[in-house]
Amino acid sequence: MTCDAWPEFGECTHKEDGEILHARNEFSFDEDIHCVLFLKDQDMDSEVNFTLLRPDGTTYYENTLNCQTTPLACNYFDSSWWVYTFNLPIGVPCGAWSYRVDFHDQTAEHTFFLGGLREITAVGGQLIAQPAIPETYQVVDPVSDSRYFWTVENGEIMSGQNTSEVEIRWSEGDQGVLCVVQNTPQGCAGEQFCITIDLASTNASELSSSEFLIYPNPVYETLHILDDRQTIDQLIIYDLTGNRLRTVGGSDISMTGISLSDLIAGTYLLVIKSANHSTVHKLLKL
Repeated sequence: MTCDAWPEFGECTHKEDGEILHARNEFSFDEDIHCVLFLKDQDMDSEVNFTLLRPDGTTYYENTLNCQTTPLACNYFDSSWWVYTFNLPIGVPCGAWSYRVDFHDQTAEHTFFLGGLREITAVGGQLIAQPAIPETYQVVDPVSDSRYFWTVENGEIMSGQNTSEVEIRWSEGDQGVLCVVQNTPQGCAGEQFCITIDLASTNASELSSSEFLIYPNPVYETLHILDDRQTIDQLIIYDLTGNRLRTVGGSDISMTGISLSDLIAGTYLLVIKSANHSTVHKLLKL
């Protein structure tokens, strides 16, 4: 783990004895970064290989710790943990650094972020949207003093550029793409994170009622889609949070129906895609 101070322990390294780890994974330039190694079964013949890696995977620092290369360390080889401390200056790369430890034929690696960056792992908002209706999207767990630059395909940004939350108005089409990059006050830019939005119209006039029939709804186990004209390209089932649960190709829609026995009771969204348009329907599973 990485820490902003040396770990503090009681008489034994257990939390109930007052363990304070000072763990942290985000650091600024010219700030002390303590890389802590916790080892098991270390003895006088042990060897520990430590490597600090830049974001591109190249080596910034490496060290082999044993009684031959570091005689003073022999006095502490009954210890269970070691600390390597770094102060990385402005000019080294921003982003996801890591350190790797090789010990007793085992390898462990830990990642930390330099330059005020925090990895974007999720963007919240509707993953199924209707064209022309504004939707709000936000970075999950943003950094307060960072700016977030958004780009959009098949839509436009209505408000929120350079903040962690934007309002998007989507255009007509099957899909849209929303991407975001973090920019820090220290001049660092993070990795781009993107999500894909399925666009669906709920305008019933776009689709003749004779094109297909969905039944039964509510459904217990098997859903039937009657598509006499074979106009359906794809069926997609989502839960109400936007998670895609099932995708069925049009050629896989059979007279025996689609089994929904693995879905729990509740309300779902059924998106039906054809060559010219998409529609979304509420589906009730009993």
